[in-house]
Amino acid sequence: MRPTRERSALGLVVETLAGWSVRWPDARDVTLIDVASSTDATIDELRTRAHEHGLRLSITRLEHRAAEAVEHLGAGSFDYAHVGEALEHELPIVRLTTLRAAERLGRQGLLWSGLVRPPLGGAGFGRRYIRDAQRRLSMQHLSGKLPRMGGPFVLGSETPDAWTGLGEVAT
Repeated sequence: MRPTRERSALGLVVETLAGWSVRWPDARDVTLIDVASSTDATIDELRTRAHEHGLRLSITRLEHRAAEAVEHLGAGSFDYAHVGEALEHELPIVRLTTLRAAERLGRQGLLWSGLVRPPLGGAGFGRRYIRDAQRRLSMQHLSGKLPRMGGPFVLGSETPDAWTGLGEVAT
């Protein structure tokens, strides 16, 4: 079984999506590409939690580099993109490239989740790293709370015109 803190990060992702879902189209499932989640179990849990919240969400797990996916699939190929906890194990330049590419893959919005490293060390991202990545990538629009003492976080943002004037978007 996965640690409780990781389970809570996925819960925060679903809660954020549930808040956004009031504007989703009724005629189709909303698509989400998941980048940098560590296992299929993570995706299964995300699907289960979304279903429990009544969300019609079709989730695709990306098993290769996000930048290659943008090139192969095209920008805006999914409604949302989610960058998960496995990102912390990548080199800093790969982290930044992955976040930028994921933002391009999701035409309606982006979610970044993981763990904030506790002040005395351990797994996760440092608070300073997260804020620096937002600044360097011009992603200040990502909003959410970072726990002070370590723990799960989700930063997310829908595009300003998400779901407005789009009618049915082809999948």
